[in-house]
Amino acid sequence: MLTKYPIQFYGLIIGLITLTSITITANTPQILPILLALLVFTHIQAVLLAPLLAGPLGLVTISLWILARSQFGVWSEAYYLESLLEVSLLGLNTLLAIQFRRVWHKQRGATSELKSLHNVLSVGQSSNGLLSADVGKLRLIEEVDRAAHFRRPVALIILEVIPRSDELPPTLQRAVFQAVVRRLNTMITAHDIPYRLRANTIAVIMPERGWDTLYDEAEHIEQSLRQTPFSAITHLSDAIEDYMDLRFGLSVYENSTQTVESLLENAERSLVQHRNLADAVAAYETMRSAESLVTTEVK
Repeated sequence: MLTKYPIQFYGLIIGLITLTSITITANTPQILPILLALLVFTHIQAVLLAPLLAGPLGLVTISLWILARSQFGVWSEAYYLESLLEVSLLGLNTLLAIQFRRVWHKQRGATSELKSLHNVLSVGQSSNGLLSADVGKLRLIEEVDRAAHFRRPVALIILEVIPRSDELPPTLQRAVFQAVVRRLNTMITAHDIPYRLRANTIAVIMPERGWDTLYDEAEHIEQSLRQTPFSAITHLSDAIEDYMDLRFGLSVYENSTQTVESLLENAERSLVQHRNLADAVAAYETMRSAESLVTTEVK
């Protein structure tokens, strides 16, 4: 949203065009250069100078405008409507220009702060190619704003990497996690934005993705990651799924009524549902295996 022009800008342009047209058509050639010079000066000083200085100067130029029209005989009852309209538009444009300067400087300051924060946080990101959680949140806000502006969807995938055994050494867990990140980076597009949401969780921002393609894409990523070979310390070419379970959460921003927070909450809720479903399936398979073992022993 920060890249948009504020509404005062468009009002100022419309007012400037209107005032210029009225000034050219309602004044004589003798006074016209003076009024156009005052018009240009008023708008430039209002945009460039601080409000405390631009306001009084605006009043001075309005007074000079009235004085010039009086000296040339066009500030009279016959030209009362044109004179009143010109002075009113000049005053209104001055206020719009001052307000535009204030809003524009505020937006530029906010943009500068975001860039500075991005640079600071990016320095601390891990060497595995993932943005930090704070920078990832900033990018998510940026992509949601862009999606709202252009009325396009943006998807969010949360990938949780869970060790299959509590006895898995931390060094091996980190190595497998890095293997997941490397493989994931080869599968997503150049416009996708992966970042580390938590210690064992990756989030991927996917611009211009809707539900029509997200399920298939997530399923493809999951299958590919599970089957990716990984060379452990004592095993060669084992698959990642031999060491880790993968859980996914999906969410899509599709309309302006949603927020960044709701997008994250929906993805987290989807992740919990996937985790609970996987745990239920694992418990069922364990029960069936136990029943099969008991049946075999009885026979």
